[in-house]
Amino acid sequence: MTRRRVVYAIGQLAMGGGERQLLQLVQRLDRSRFAPEVITFTPGGELEPEFRATCPLHVLPKRPLTEIPVLLSLISLLRRPRAEILHTYLYPATWRGTLAARLAGTRGIVQFVGNMADWMGPVRLSLQRMAARRASAVIYEAPPVGRYLVEKAGVPEDRTLMIPNGVDLDLFGPGSGGERHRQEIWGEAPVKVIGAVMSLSEKKNPLLLVEAAARVASAHPEARFMIAGEGPMRPVLEKAIAEAGLAERFRLLGVRRDVPDLLRSMDVLALTSDREGCPNAVIEAMATGLPVVATAAGGTVEIVRDRETGRLVAPRDPAAFARGIQDLLDDPEAARRMGSTGLELARSRFAFHRMVERVQSLYESILEGRGAGETAGPREAARA
Repeated sequence: MTRRRVVYAIGQLAMGGGERQLLQLVQRLDRSRFAPEVITFTPGGELEPEFRATCPLHVLPKRPLTEIPVLLSLISLLRRPRAEILHTYLYPATWRGTLAARLAGTRGIVQFVGNMADWMGPVRLSLQRMAARRASAVIYEAPPVGRYLVEKAGVPEDRTLMIPNGVDLDLFGPGSGGERHRQEIWGEAPVKVIGAVMSLSEKKNPLLLVEAAARVASAHPEARFMIAGEGPMRPVLEKAIAEAGLAERFRLLGVRRDVPDLLRSMDVLALTSDREGCPNAVIEAMATGLPVVATAAGGTVEIVRDRETGRLVAPRDPAAFARGIQDLLDDPEAARRMGSTGLELARSRFAFHRMVERVQSLYESILEGRGAGETAGPREAARA
């Protein structure tokens, strides 16, 4: 059987949700049917060694005034030998990759859109919409994003397909590995740990967790807070933590490669985002058996079931977020039930092999001339 050359394009290889999902997909792709390669436009990144160990990796650095040379290099890579599928991940790889693939004569163009692009400026938004309308298929991970693609970006519905993110159930799951992390970070004292795994960026709004922590701290002296992740908001968070008198109770851990054990060291997972698609942190926490307190942003509302797998609260509301945390701390039995329900949901809906199977079926459908609409429509995929 001739293997199909599939090229993936992504802006960077940082320790982000989309980047980790792509790495898992490339690692699990059926090598008897597909030959994957990855193109990135930013050298370095925490995940670059893993990508290099998995498949051929091409770095086309994007610098000011180098757009045309980068585009020509991208076209050349897609032509020699000819790629049959280009699969782009996130902006700016989407518009740049789509244009190059059209000029290179690539048979299929697949795009992954992680969330709604209304936050973009008018130029970026126009490029994103233009690219989406020229794709063979656009994968989205949550119904609100699918509605945005059809109603605002103008993508025909039969070219969209919902494929939720996946979780590695061999890596994420209940276990005892977190106790050592809990002691290393917090010592021997009995504590309740509310943690988050996210970038320290505006769209994740980590300041909300600091504001909520200040409200929870007085009622629950055993409560401790931590965030695994890095980003431009670190100085703002450090100042806010100090001003709230939380220096001994709040840790910023930076980028971590031991997220499975960090999750096992927590009692509650917090997600404070203003914008979301299908948040990996929530799925991974549920697979670990944790209850979740999350803002009702984007696709999060499709995953977290209020009072069943955790608490959903309004975005940008510190008092509501604090009440959600306190509800779980005040009723440990309810928190345990929510964690168990979330674990069952993660195992039944978000196992990574299901995501890989759907993506591979989509590739074959496109190459056979049937398109995304004959693979599985949005409603079918949502039920799967």
